[in-house]
Amino acid sequence: MNMPFPSREQVEFIRKNYPPGTRVMLNNMDDPYSPVESGTRGTVRYVDDAGTLGVVWDNGRSLSLIPGEDSFRKLTQQEIAQEQGMKMGGDGAVSIRLISTEQLRRMEDQEGLVLQGCGGDPQEWVDGINEILAKEGILKKGAGFEEAYTFRHDGLTCMLFPFKEDMELDMGKLAIWRLASYSTFGGTWLSDYVPNRLGVFIQERENVPKRIKPDCPLIGEDGNIFHIMGIASEALRENGMQEQAEEMRSRIFQCQSYDSALSIIGDYVNITAKEQAEELSMEMN
Repeated sequence: MNMPFPSREQVEFIRKNYPPGTRVMLNNMDDPYSPVESGTRGTVRYVDDAGTLGVVWDNGRSLSLIPGEDSFRKLTQQEIAQEQGMKMGGDGAVSIRLISTEQLRRMEDQEGLVLQGCGGDPQEWVDGINEILAKEGILKKGAGFEEAYTFRHDGLTCMLFPFKEDMELDMGKLAIWRLASYSTFGGTWLSDYVPNRLGVFIQERENVPKRIKPDCPLIGEDGNIFHIMGIASEALRENGMQEQAEEMRSRIFQCQSYDSALSIIGDYVNITAKEQAEELSMEMN
C-alpha cells in the first residue's frame, strides 16, 4: 500500500516527537531487500520533509524509518538508563494494548476515537494527542487518555482512544477537531470505523446487516452550518429517513452553538470524506 505524502502538520508532529538524538528500537521494517533486523536499536539524526526518520543504527547501517509502514518505538527512560549503566524505577506509562481487528469488532458497547497511520512509539502518540486536545480545550480539568489500543489494518498502524464515563471531554469540540485534522490523523469514531472498514460488529452480524447511519461526505465541505445541515438532511432523505431528517433539523435550530450543531449531525449520519464515500459506494455495487 502506498502511503500518501504527509501534510506539514504530520511532519511537524513527527519532528516534535523524534528530535535528533532520540533513541529508537525497530520492531519490523517493511523492506524486502535489506531490512534492519528486528530488535536493533539506533539514534535519530533528522526528520526530512517527507516525515522519514534518518536513523544511524547501532549495527552501523543507516536505513531510514517510514512512519506508518515501518514499526518502531522510542526506548523507554528505563531502557536508556540501562544503556548508560543506571537504575531507574517505572516510568508511569499509559496502559497501551496491542489488539487484533477481530477484538476491535467485539467492542460494540464502547465508543472512542480512532486515528490512522500512527507509526512509531504508541506512548508518544498518547502523550502528543493528550497535549494537543488539552491545548484545544477538548480535554478539561487535567483529563487525559489513560488507556489506548493499537492495531494494524490495511498496512497502517492505528490507535483507539476509548472514551470513559468519568472523562472531562468536550465532545462538540472534539467532533470539530476530528474533521479539521482528518487529513493529518484520519480520525473517526470507533462506531463508524468498524462497520465501514471491518464489516459489522461481531455481535450484530446476524441481526443488523446494514449500517444504522447513512454515509454523508461532509469533510472538506463549506463549514457553514446550514450548508452542512442541508447535505446531511439530503443524505437522510435519500435513505428513507425523512423523520430523522426533520428531527435533526429541529434539534439543530434549538441548540446554542456551532459545536453542538455539528455534534447533533454526527448523531444522524456517518461523517466521511468524499473519497471515502466513493470508495464505499464502489465496494457495495
